[in-house]
Formats: sequence, C-alpha cells, structure tokens
Amino acid sequence: MKTTLNEPKQFSYAGYKIYVGLDVDKKSWSVSIYVNDQEYKHFSQDANVSLLVKYLHTHFPEGTYYCAYEAGFCGFWIYEQLQAAGITCLWQTKKKSTDWKLAKKGC
Repeated sequence: MKTTLNEPKQFSYAGYKIYVGLDVDKKSWSVSIYVNDQEYKHFSQDANVSLLVKYLHTHFPEGTYYCAYEAGFCGFWIYEQLQAAGITCLWQTKKKSTDWKLAKKGC
C-alpha cells in the first residue's frame, strides 16, 4: 500500500511491552495499562475480551501484550480468550477453596 502525504503514519509499538492489569467483575472491568514501565491509562469497559483486544491492537499496534488478573468467581474464560488472541496472560485465584471451584465454572 502506498502512503500519500495526507495520510498520517501509524506508530509501531514493535519492541514495546504493553502491560494490562484487570480488575474483573461480571459486567465490567477496570483496566490499567502500562507501556514498558510507564503508566499510560486507566479506564473501565464492559466485560468483553474482544473490546480489550481491539483497544490494544488499535492503540498499540505490533506491541507485545501481557495481561494479569485475579480469577475469582469470574473464572478462566478470560484467560482462555486472551491466550487465544495472542496475549500472554497470568491469573491468580483467591485463597478460598470455594472461589477456586466457582472460578472453574465461570461467570
């Protein structure tokens, strides 16, 4: 594709590490983003992996994405979908054994 003078050039985040922290709930998520080691943005969004992936690819094209969240009652579906989208994801369960059982079931 040929770029004309009127088209803005899109910045590539190749080589940048994009860290995403999620505070997940059944209906919405609080999202914190850090680029390399710099705080970038905090926002809320609907509980939807596709929305988050689209945001990351739009705002940080070609970046390397890392995500972490606590898998309480909302479960592992978030992890599975993020991994399927090519985003490295870590999760932590709460200490209660009942939370572990609920997390396996999902929201």
